[in-house]
Amino acid sequence: MNFIYLKVNENHLKNYLILRFLIITLLGITGCFLYLKQKWAYPDVNFAYFLFWLAFVYLISIIFWILWQKDKITLLVYFAIALAPFSVTTLVYITGGANSFFSILYIFVIIATAFFFRKRGAFIMAAISCVLYGGLMDLEYFDIIPSLGEKPGEDILLTLLINFGAFFAIAFLSSLLLEKLEKSQKKLKFLETLHKSVLESIQTGVVTVDKRNRILYMNPAAEFISGHSSKSLRGQPINKLFPHLNSISPQRTEFSFVRPDGKVVYLGLSLSSLVNEDGHYVGKVFVFQDLTNLKRVEKLSLLGELAAHMAHEIRTPLTSISGCMQMLQKESSNISPDMKMLMELALKETKRLNLLISDFLSYSRPIKEKTKLDLSSLIKDTVTLFKAGIRGQNIEIETQIPPEVYVRGSKEDLKRLFLNLFTNAKEAMPQGGKITVTVELLGNMVKVNVSDTGIGIPPDIQEHIFEPFFTTKSQGSGLGLAIVHKIISEHEGKIELVSKPGKGSTFKIYLPLISAPRSPHAP
Repeated sequence: MNFIYLKVNENHLKNYLILRFLIITLLGITGCFLYLKQKWAYPDVNFAYFLFWLAFVYLISIIFWILWQKDKITLLVYFAIALAPFSVTTLVYITGGANSFFSILYIFVIIATAFFFRKRGAFIMAAISCVLYGGLMDLEYFDIIPSLGEKPGEDILLTLLINFGAFFAIAFLSSLLLEKLEKSQKKLKFLETLHKSVLESIQTGVVTVDKRNRILYMNPAAEFISGHSSKSLRGQPINKLFPHLNSISPQRTEFSFVRPDGKVVYLGLSLSSLVNEDGHYVGKVFVFQDLTNLKRVEKLSLLGELAAHMAHEIRTPLTSISGCMQMLQKESSNISPDMKMLMELALKETKRLNLLISDFLSYSRPIKEKTKLDLSSLIKDTVTLFKAGIRGQNIEIETQIPPEVYVRGSKEDLKRLFLNLFTNAKEAMPQGGKITVTVELLGNMVKVNVSDTGIGIPPDIQEHIFEPFFTTKSQGSGLGLAIVHKIISEHEGKIELVSKPGKGSTFKIYLPLISAPRSPHAP
């Protein structure tokens, strides 16, 4: 059964069976109508044969329906196609033989065969049709079987040649057209897959709407940025997503957007018309990006540059003051205890101020050169380094890190990022607790979760924690998380916070992925 290529398309098969049933029914109604009106062109016995033929093909149709219900699709295709030329030959015989109009049904059988068996099957069916039709004509011509209509005449050879040529021509043309159609469908499917892959991979939100401004499609980035699912908004007006937006304006706009979780982000959105291949307007395309981090960086950029210059200017005399105080301590042997205590306090505050300036300069300096690096290995090394500094403390660290997750970045800056997060988690657990570090892949992004079981962060200050010099601790510069945010922004990533007071906090870091770990089954 596999000597020729079989391409089972259930829609094609269903359409073929429906069309077959309709043709049989139409033939039956027409034949009965002509007989009752006494316009039946053949002897009465032919009509009896016709009724027997009609009953037989309806019985076969019932068998086809049973096979369809039992999901015997391949068997049904072979059975239906193999039986078709014999049914047509029988109908041709009882309706006049060589003069029967129904010889045209061979053509439809050949076309149907081409749908399922392509070129080779079509030519085989054309040959079978020639053998059956030619054999019938020869049997009638040589009086081997009785003619139920007018006996074939001397022009039978010409009739056969015309029909044979038509059979093979139809086989060639139908298979050729179907092959071209299949190639076009494959090309279209490839383009659709490519288009879908591009839309699902880019980090820009894309939403398409129809002429009535109802949402047709949202890519994953649009779902991620807006916090809405495509399933919940499909078919809804665009105002459900952007309530205050004038969807008619073609200009680019920027605005604040409130996500379903209550978080406020800043979006940049542009709008363009959507047209089909004929150039007709069919809807609109909304393209938007999350500009929250960019706006924060722009806002602090100028202040950061100015403050960096000031920090350099302050650090120089501060170093001199510290040196002078140390010299005075060594040279003054008759210093009173109170004076000595004041000098130690001044040195301590000078050292603290110097550390603050160092943190600030670290925050304001540009990112170092980025290279391809193994993020998994970097996080494991950072965890090992951090563990060495917390020995004896009641803190447990658990990791779930896959091997060889590559990103492009600065090794020194990313290590500083995770050290700051681990330190922040430790300080949130003064009585001890557990830090969990997990790494997972999300499409073309890698997600790193750093969770703790600490005191948590109150909701009213969560949106301020990445701002420079903002801190709730008695000790600290307030630059640790600001440095974290800056490093992530300069690595084209994103950071989110999930925290509940008394239940701990989770920092979610998203970074662009270069390559993922290979499957153990990969060659």
